[in-house]
Amino acid sequence: MRKEEKALPSAQQQRYEAFKQTLQQVQQRAVSPNANSLMLRSEVTALQQYFHEQLLSLSTDTFSTTTQQWVQSYQVEMDKQLRLLGMDVLFLQAAKQAATALQRQQQVCDRLSTLQRYCEALLGGEEKGEE
Repeated sequence: MRKEEKALPSAQQQRYEAFKQTLQQVQQRAVSPNANSLMLRSEVTALQQYFHEQLLSLSTDTFSTTTQQWVQSYQVEMDKQLRLLGMDVLFLQAAKQAATALQRQQQVCDRLSTLQRYCEALLGGEEKGEE
């Protein structure tokens, strides 16, 4: 598992970097005590669209079989986390109690952190594990 075998082409790296930066911006807004759940829902929908239109559409035909499988496994996990993030935001919107809303807000932030870590791994930042 040498890192150079799994390096993404720069065009793909740029798209994943842009996605990661957007995730960070959404997370900054999500941690705010007065986070707007309607705005979060809109942002999560935009994240899902970007992922499907800009990242899943990227060709991996020139990659080795190992790299293709590696990228696809991250893409599957990211897709799953994005769908769960959408559900978390819906649950946040529906929360009536402050404690429940806080718990849902934390779940949203955790999910966004997970997605950022996946981007870092795809960008070759495995050694940057910040936790």
